[in-house]
Order: sequence, then structure tokens, then C-alpha cells
Amino acid sequence: MKKTKIHQATVLSCRKERKRSEVILLKLKLDEGDNFTAKTGQFVILPPSSETSVMPRPFTIVDFKGSELSILFRIAGKNTRGYAQLKKGARIEIFGPHGKEIKFHPKNQSCIFMGGGTGGVNLVMPVKKALAEGKKVSVTLGAKNRNQLAGLSFFNRLGVKVKTITEIGFGRTGLITELLEEALKDDAGVSEVIACGPKAMLYAVANLCKQYKNKCQVTVEEMMACGMGACKGCAIFGGKEGKKVKHVCSDGPTFNARWIAWPKFIRAPLIQVRENKSAGKEVKVDFTCRLGPLIFKYPILNCSGTLDIDACCDGSADIQMLGALVTKGLSLRERAGNPMPRVCETPAGMLNAIGLEYVGLERFLEEALPRFLKFGIPVIVNINGVNVEEYAELARQLNDTGIAAIEINISCPNVKEGGMLFGKNPGMAAKVVNAVRRATNLPLIVKLTPNVTDIGEIAKAVEEAGADIVSLINTLEAAAIDIWTRKPRIGNIFAGLSGPAIRSVAIAKIIQVFRAVKIPIIGMGGNENGHTAAEMMIAGASATAFGTSSFAQKDIHTKAIRELAEVALFHGFMATEQLVGVMIAEQ
Repeated sequence: MKKTKIHQATVLSCRKERKRSEVILLKLKLDEGDNFTAKTGQFVILPPSSETSVMPRPFTIVDFKGSELSILFRIAGKNTRGYAQLKKGARIEIFGPHGKEIKFHPKNQSCIFMGGGTGGVNLVMPVKKALAEGKKVSVTLGAKNRNQLAGLSFFNRLGVKVKTITEIGFGRTGLITELLEEALKDDAGVSEVIACGPKAMLYAVANLCKQYKNKCQVTVEEMMACGMGACKGCAIFGGKEGKKVKHVCSDGPTFNARWIAWPKFIRAPLIQVRENKSAGKEVKVDFTCRLGPLIFKYPILNCSGTLDIDACCDGSADIQMLGALVTKGLSLRERAGNPMPRVCETPAGMLNAIGLEYVGLERFLEEALPRFLKFGIPVIVNINGVNVEEYAELARQLNDTGIAAIEINISCPNVKEGGMLFGKNPGMAAKVVNAVRRATNLPLIVKLTPNVTDIGEIAKAVEEAGADIVSLINTLEAAAIDIWTRKPRIGNIFAGLSGPAIRSVAIAKIIQVFRAVKIPIIGMGGNENGHTAAEMMIAGASATAFGTSSFAQKDIHTKAIRELAEVALFHGFMATEQLVGVMIAEQ
């Protein structure tokens, strides 16, 4: 059985490829005695540099001599930012090499290489091989601007003259395919074209080569989980009727352009992104949020349980850009909460089993609520009961207190009575909502649990029982154990998992509920910034709430509003509510 070897290496240098370049050159030296060998077109994968990532990252080998290996990349996220910060002498693991060797068609004595974006990275070794085989070579690179062109220093060392084209800046501007068409018009199908870049560019290159009868190979990039063919996550369809399946990591990354089923590969959206004509101008975005009978100034809220009145009053909490203030969970009587320990950190999240510690209704009405109302921001009171009657009584006593709405919590996973016990059953959930509806005319928000088989069924039940809005998701039921003491890391044993780890679950549940009911949704669960808030709104939420992330980011609500506006303007929207439910489902 063929095994992929794990290689150990030391960082020789990590710097910009060229002055002012946005491309990073990472040079590594493999340990002495390592038998690493690489063929043209192959790649290596590096373990994630971010603790919140689980997927390794693939990088094409741009140079390999003796025991020294070089890769080029552009900073695009947390992991590439981490690699770019590697210092000389740092140790790193390398997995690979992976992928198949690029082979040129023997009848073509000339090659045209086209690199779009950072696609030039994938052309360095193939250009070197083509020159070694005595082929005539031409290289064209295109990018948004000159600083994003990748591989220039390596092509210069090979003595290859490179044509460049950029969307903006000095020199020739336009699209790289314009230069390709100019070259192919006089080529008479003699040259083989090898291209790497964005999918739309590769599709255009393939069509031009078909039109001018040139052979064409394309090096493609897809999201990879394993990088070695085990998970089958980087599938590419092709062959007759597009029913054959290959995998980028094990069968590629370079393929015959005519084999690829292009409609499946480029996955074109049903609508095109609108041009942002407001770029560079000061534009006022409308943040008005309409939630059934409620109208808020902003579509951002805090999650219940993550913000108390003392933090609001002493300036510790960022509340200026909140559409509404959501209180901690209120019960009829004061609650001491669960035994310690109550919280612990997990990969990309945290566990909490606070147990709804809070003042009872009497103290809340006398002490806390007047302080909340002084801010002039709508107040939503989250309520919890151990039985249906308690929920109804809480709602009745909150009438005429000046609050904007009630949030019914039937989803807390770390209390022994009430909470999630009501939220898991459509009939029980409806019974609670119906009782509260009879006790008050205030707008009702029902907080749903993700710990159910069909959250859409629960949402329908509470809608029919009188809910005006649903909020989701509450935390996922979870637990953790200290392997050295063999004790639970949470005193209650079971806890609620929150943080970025649950965001994808939240997105899925929001989509399901958006399709199931007509009432508006407040999305929450793993929200980190305005971009994740926009993701929830595109999935179907009319507003979003921040919880765990606000502990470490004290100005998160203000920043989220700015980032939300950025997303809206990118899509040509002048109001954030235009983002609600506009996910493009592919045909």
C-alpha cells in the first residue's frame, strides 16, 4: 500500500515575493536525510495554522532543489496569515507530495501559459519543464493589480519574458483572456495552452481553445479536506454527459479542458452581483429592522444571558448600535444557578451551564428594568418557567411595564426543569406559547432549540399558537471530560455549546425555519462579526444576535453594523433588510 509520508522542515525565510507584492514566498528546508521528491504540478499540504481550523491547506510547489522547497501564496484568511508570520528557524510539518504530474502533448512544440489572479503560482514548475523539453514558451499573467501578480521573480530567473495585464493600474488593462485571443488568432492551433486561475477565466480559456482548435489543460483549485483522495470532497465532473467523477487532489490538479463538465464546475449563480457604484463615496445605509409588529433602528441584538444591566451601565458593554436589549433569563423566583464549574473553553467555542442564575421577577421589576429602560433602547425580556403556568404568570406581570416584547425560552439545555423539555415537543411548545399569548398582548418571540429532529415542525407549532417571531438557535447540548481526573469539566455534566463551532448548524436551522414559517426570524449561534450576521440574514434571518463572541470583542456590535453595511453595499443594496432570505440556490 502506497503511503504518504509526513515530512519535517525548517523555515529558511518568509517574505514578500517582490517589493510591495501581496504574494508571500515561503522557503523551507527539509530535514537531513529526507527522501522527499516532487514532480511538476504536484502540491504539498500544510496543517492549519489557526486553532479554529481543522482542514489542512494545499500549496503548489513552485521550486524544489536538493532539500529546499518553495511555495507562494496570498493572504486570504486566518491560516495564510499564520503562515505569513512564520519566522526563520520555525518548524513545520509538510504532507505530500500529492497530485499527478503535468505532461505536455508531444506533438505541440510550443506552450502558452496563462495565469489569472494568483494562478501564476501553479505555472512556475510547468514552465521550467517545458523549457527543459525544448518547447517554445510564452507566459501571460493577469490580476486585479500588479501587486497581486504571482511568480514573476521565478519567471525572471528562468529568463522568460512575461506579458502582464491588470484590471486597474498602469500598463495594459483588461482581462487576461483578451491577450489569449490575440495570441490564438495567429497560432493556427499549434500551441498547447496551460492555464490556472479563477473558474470563470478557465471556462473562457477553454472556450477560446475550442474555438481556435488548440489543446488545453487547466489547473483547478477546489476546497480540500484531506488532500490525498480519502474524503472525496474535491470532486470534479466530466466525461460524457458530465457523469464521470475525478478528484482534484488525486487525479489532478491539472485536467484536459475538454473532459470537464463546465456547467457543473463553474456552478454559475442564478443572478449576477450588482456593481457597487457607491465605492469610495459616503453612502447612508438604512439599517431599519422590521420584526413583525416590532420596528428597530438596527438589526443587531444581544443574546439573552450574555449581557446584564451592570455591564450596560458601567460602559463595559457596546450597546449604542443595538436594535434592542435582551435581558438575562427571568424566572418568577430568584435562581442561584448550577454548581461550579460552569464554563469551559472548547475548540472554536465554549460550554456553559450557568443554570439561569438571575434575580426573580420582583427584584427585576423594581431594580433592573428601570435601569434598562433609561437607555431609550427597546427592551426584550427573556422568560423561563418550570411549568406552563409560570410562563403565563411571568407574561401577565410584564404587561404595562414599558418593555417591547417577551422572548419565551423553551430551549435552555442545562436546567433540569422547563427549558428544552418544552422546546423538543411541538405540542408542549405550542401549549406554552398559547398560555403566554392568552396572558399578554405583547409581541412574542419564541427561542428554539437545535436539539430536535425537525426544527421546522416546532416553528410551525409555535407560529400557529400565536408566536410573532422565532429566535434560533440556542446552544447545542454538549459535555466535556478532563481525561486526567476523569471528571466532567462542567459541574452540571451537561452544558450548552456556543461560539463559532455551531454557526453552520445555526445557518442550516435558519434556512429550514425560513422555509417552514411566515413569521420573522432572529438568527443567532456562532455569530462573530458583521459578515457572519450577513450570512444569517441571507439565510433568512431579519435580525441577528451576538453572544459568546461579545465576551472577547467588547465593540462587536458597532463593528458588526459597519461590516453589515459593507456586505449590503457590495450587493448593491441600500438597506440591510434587502439581505434577508436572498440566498441563491443553484439549479
